[in-house]
Amino acid sequence: MTGGMNRPPYHEDAGIAQLFGKAQAIYREIGKELADVPLTGGGSDGDFAAALGIPALDGLGADGKGASRPTTPSSSPASSRRDA
Repeated sequence: MTGGMNRPPYHEDAGIAQLFGKAQAIYREIGKELADVPLTGGGSDGDFAAALGIPALDGLGADGKGASRPTTPSSSPASSRRDA
């Protein structure tokens, strides 16, 4: 296997913070809580959008173990908390 880093780093900026605030407000409206995660894996396609200055949220998927692949187990309680 070969490869390396192929995505820009995901850096939260003012636009991303504002988008996350809107997402939190929507979650509150439906009786759920959306907590901020201090660090995400940084392997999202949203990294490309964020690098262009387009607000993008990362880390809203199911909690899992290991690299994302078809056999990655995910946590149902986490994903059910995040489902809108």
